[in-house]
Amino acid sequence: MLDEYSNKIAPEVNPQAENKIAKENAVVSENKFAKENISAQENLDSPKKSAAKKFQQEKKNRALSVLSAGLVGTIALVLTTMTSLVNVKMKAEFNEVNYVDGRLEYSINVKDMTEQETLTIYPKRDNKAMEPISLIDDDGDGLIEGIIDLDKEYISQQLASGENVNIKYVLDLKGVVGLNVERAFDRWVIRIDKMTSKFEDVGYYCNCDVDGYFYFTMNFEDDNNVFTGFEAYIEDNLGNRSVCKFSDNLHDEQKIYVNDLKTSAGKLVIKYLTNGEETYVQGTDANGNKVNWISINM
Repeated sequence: MLDEYSNKIAPEVNPQAENKIAKENAVVSENKFAKENISAQENLDSPKKSAAKKFQQEKKNRALSVLSAGLVGTIALVLTTMTSLVNVKMKAEFNEVNYVDGRLEYSINVKDMTEQETLTIYPKRDNKAMEPISLIDDDGDGLIEGIIDLDKEYISQQLASGENVNIKYVLDLKGVVGLNVERAFDRWVIRIDKMTSKFEDVGYYCNCDVDGYFYFTMNFEDDNNVFTGFEAYIEDNLGNRSVCKFSDNLHDEQKIYVNDLKTSAGKLVIKYLTNGEETYVQGTDANGNKVNWISINM
């Protein structure tokens, strides 16, 4: 208790500390109103002098106004020029990206792209940059399609290294739209968790009465690229044949002209090589036995 009181009372009874009021009352130095009240002198200016000042002020205001207008016009001109040099209308986006036969197949929609702009895919595999792919809309139809070959050996090794493993591919779509300005348009991420080579089945129908063609689609996966040498034909009951001319993409719907055949009943034969070995797409005969063709009616 003694310490508490001694510590609090001592400053209060110090006369020197309290007598600093003399310095605080130096209001004379604060009373600078005498100098600030020069406005009274200004009010004594003659009307002629006041008019001259007013004229000078108006002149200055007009100059500033002209300068401001000039700056606004200059900025507008610069913006207009920059807009004309940058294609702000250009658009690009992925339509789809699929993992097919051990590679990536992409489809991109493009709008308002001219010869002055560029469009590029920047692919990454597991966050490691791959070779950029420059894109061109050759026919100007707004659709760009292509493929990206993958390192199948790398994928196979990674998938074999453990369970629940996948390889991540990121495709960034960017374009230079003018003035070296590169704009990011779209991104697609795809993960690969398997490599399969398997022939599933064949879907088919006949449109013979309309256009004379028999249509079929082969449903298969070939990530390891072991299927080669595809052939297909339709043979009627008299031994007459009509051969298929495959399109570039074997996964597309294929067709065979059959109106030259003599009978409405026949068989669809599809064969290919699996690692060099001849393989047939099999069906069943009337007795349920496995045969190397598919029985059809045309």
